[in-house]
Amino acid sequence: MIFFIKKVYQIIKLFFFKLKYIFFISQNRKKKFKNDFLYFLSKIKSGKNFGFSRFSDGELFIIQNKKLIIDIDHWILDNKKTYARFSVNEKKEFLPERDQFYREKLIESLVFKKNNYFKGIPCSCCSGYKYVNFLRSFCKDDENITFSNLLQNGNYNLFINVFLEEIKKRDIILIANKNLSSNNLPFDIKKIFTVGENCLINDYSLIKKLKIFIKDNNIRNYIFLISAASLSNIIVYELFKEYDENTYIDIGSTLNPLLGIDGWQGSRTYLKEYWENQKPIQYLNKNCYW
Repeated sequence: MIFFIKKVYQIIKLFFFKLKYIFFISQNRKKKFKNDFLYFLSKIKSGKNFGFSRFSDGELFIIQNKKLIIDIDHWILDNKKTYARFSVNEKKEFLPERDQFYREKLIESLVFKKNNYFKGIPCSCCSGYKYVNFLRSFCKDDENITFSNLLQNGNYNLFINVFLEEIKKRDIILIANKNLSSNNLPFDIKKIFTVGENCLINDYSLIKKLKIFIKDNNIRNYIFLISAASLSNIIVYELFKEYDENTYIDIGSTLNPLLGIDGWQGSRTYLKEYWENQKPIQYLNKNCYW
């Protein structure tokens, strides 16, 4: 009975969302989500290097200086505990009284401005205007602002079937969780760097290793695919700041099903819709907007 009620609620919620989306959201607001994706795709095709860093919920909470703990069966925001299912790969913690250095570096990566350095922030449809405006306040008049969901939701099909086909023409470096398997990736990897749980803090030293690797091996025109939680933001920032002849893309959890990294089944609906054909299809048809 409970499952049935939840299912009915989900269908009703989806119906009203689609109603609002069709009749009340302008075409221009919806088109930007797709157009921004195509803009980055064109850069990949033309070989123009850039940096793309995603500021999603986790980064938002850290910048807000809120206590954040994610464990296998729950998460804590400030002092509120919510039970949910996560994998060991997703475990992390930010304690304001201990971890201010990492918060300051995250803010640095958000306010940093440079040609072809792009920052994705939450959209109003997924996170609300309050969070959008909070992160925008750090970016001032920066024009290189796009969506943190840019490679997800309504753009995910293009990401898997078009974007990945283009990047396979380049040399690729992968930075992701140590439990990954690259056997199912549709492209070759030149080198892999791995991180563990709570990598923002435990693997911060990786940034120095990456800089040494790039410098010592004269790495140019490579694509770095980065899936390292909030450490991804600082990696993109630090590397693009000094070595902008490569492309650095914060890919989030987009490749987790191909990398054999679990956890996405519990919290990534767009991935379940694509890889498990979960119904009803909601996020894969959604163009996010501000």
